Amino acid sequence: MDSTRAAKPSGAGLAVGEAATLFVRPERLRPAPEGFAARVESTAFEGHLTHVSLIAGDGHALTMSLGRDVSAQDLTPGATVNVGFSADDAVVLRQAAP
Repeated sequence: MDSTRAAKPSGAGLAVGEAATLFVRPERLRPAPEGFAARVESTAFEGHLTHVSLIAGDGHALTMSLGRDVSAQDLTPGATVNVGFSADDAVVLRQAAP
C-alpha cells in the first residue's frame, strides 16, 4: 500500500457532488435521537453483541452491532429506530468508476 495514500484524510480529493460511499463500522452505530430513521428487520444475540439488521429510509440495508452497554430490548422487527454515529467514526470512500 502507498503510505501517502493511506495518510490522506477521509474524502480527500472528492469534488462537490461527486458520488461517494460513507462507511461506518457496525459497532460504531448507535440508537440516537438525532440520527436517521431505519426500520428493524431482525435482531440476533451473539455472545457479547446483538446484531440488528436495519433498512434505512432510502432502502439501504445496514447492520448495527450493539454491545452489552446498549439495550436492544425495544428493537423488535418492524420497529423504527433513529441511528447515529460520530463523524470521527465515518470514512468517505470515492466510488469506483464503472
